[in-house]
Amino acid sequence: MSKSTLRNLLLSCLPTPVRVQGRSYLPNLLFDIRDRVTGKSDTEIPPRRLNISGNGSFRELGQHNVLLCQTLGRLKPSDHVLDLGCGIGRTALAMASFLSAEGSYEGLDVIQFAIKWCRSNIAARHSNFHFTHADVFNKTYNPGGSSPASQYVFPFASETFSFIVANSLFTHLLPETANHYINEAYRVLKPGGRCLSTWFLLDGITEPFVSAGKSIFPFKHRFEHHAQCTLDLPEQAVAFSRQYVEETFLKAGFTLETVQHGGWSGAPAELDSGQDVIVARK
Repeated sequence: MSKSTLRNLLLSCLPTPVRVQGRSYLPNLLFDIRDRVTGKSDTEIPPRRLNISGNGSFRELGQHNVLLCQTLGRLKPSDHVLDLGCGIGRTALAMASFLSAEGSYEGLDVIQFAIKWCRSNIAARHSNFHFTHADVFNKTYNPGGSSPASQYVFPFASETFSFIVANSLFTHLLPETANHYINEAYRVLKPGGRCLSTWFLLDGITEPFVSAGKSIFPFKHRFEHHAQCTLDLPEQAVAFSRQYVEETFLKAGFTLETVQHGGWSGAPAELDSGQDVIVARK
């Protein structure tokens, strides 16, 4: 057994929050204990040891996501929103301050503890917010998943939603699953509905910067339609050929409204976003 195989086996035995946060888990746990003792805890956001949303202010990043949905995707307070890869509620919390009583929100994610926290802390306070655990296999986030992601059918009727947001989802999917999810997104969208998703797109603008080592990820393992940072954990970070992604959206039936570059590659960014943004309309 190779060292990398043994390491991955041992990691799969750890609780998901520990596995995802790695070395940061213990310091974050200690900070949580300190905040609780001193009364400085913000009970409306997840504790540090469960926060899988990355660096930065939980509230500010969520508000930024909703602002992107408004400015690029024309999100309205009355929209019926599906959040694919909702995580531990960063966007949901901001949506709760934006959506009206006429609107609604459904969050879907493979990370069970994140869905549990969102149900207890967001859905419990907002009757038009719901969260569903997608029990699909993911080597990093749900290694015990019962079905492959490429065959997962979203648990919603066709033409249910007027808006879909997928922030930092497709950056963790391989092509077969990404293709399937785009088609599922088209199925559950109402005619005229919009889908805003974020990506690492490889094209004539970003490729020179990636090759020069200026991107936040190296993406050194290249395949026909995508690139990976590692072979052991292929879904850790995934970049796609822009041409392939655009063709996949069009084949599903979407019309592309905008494709704009974020700052991940080191190339000049077209918008204030770490990832590239695609808005497609049914």
